[in-house]
Amino acid sequence: GGGGGEGIIRDHQGQFCNAFSANFGRCLAFRAEVRALGMGMEIAKRAGYTKLVVQMDNAVCVSRRKKVRLIIVGIVCIW
Repeated sequence: GGGGGEGIIRDHQGQFCNAFSANFGRCLAFRAEVRALGMGMEIAKRAGYTKLVVQMDNAVCVSRRKKVRLIIVGIVCIW
């Protein structure tokens, strides 16, 4: 089916900084999650953030994003 993703970027105090959503077309749910994580990380990188805490329900996605030059300082699984 159709895959999509979205995310919210907050600062270190939890204040809203940015949000995004995207339609990835026909793809598996895992691929959509990986792509959404990549989009969020790219937005954070462009905004100048160098350290991230990623909160999502799929820790495997986070482990797949090793090529991005950001330091993931924490992973919070929300399931």
